[in-house]
Amino acid sequence: MKSYYIKKGKRIKIKPILTIKLLSVFVLITLFCYPIYNDDLKFFKKGISEKIIIITDEQINKENKRLIENLKTTDPLLYCMAKIESTFDPLAINHNDGGSRSVGLLQFKDTTYIENCTFKYGLDYNGIWEVKNQIICARKMIDDGLFKRWGKITKLKCKKYL
Repeated sequence: MKSYYIKKGKRIKIKPILTIKLLSVFVLITLFCYPIYNDDLKFFKKGISEKIIIITDEQINKENKRLIENLKTTDPLLYCMAKIESTFDPLAINHNDGGSRSVGLLQFKDTTYIENCTFKYGLDYNGIWEVKNQIICARKMIDDGLFKRWGKITKLKCKKYL
């Protein structure tokens, strides 16, 4: 597939520079595209070291563990929910949750995440797998009285923390 950049009415080819594999899921992220012009190329070479940050799976796992451990003391309700919903697995998927899938640490359905986290609270939909986004959204939903959106077992075992 060819990509083009329009500059002063001319089509100019652009090249994607870097793609990254994150969390063993192939996600193509174009970090920087540049038109092939001498002036633009000079700018690109000058700024590239400031533009690229590579995060390893190990760093992501370490950060996720830290966030989950912090829930023990900062938010016991969310800690309890994470234990029951996914056994603390940020990559958990339940393919059979009332006809649709639930994903992540706190087992969000796509529709719930879009309706609440994206539209209501302004979180990026692509962050549905991110532990931090799930924690932020779940806390806001609970504060808004939406604890009922989680399953019966979670409600029974965790309501003592409400």
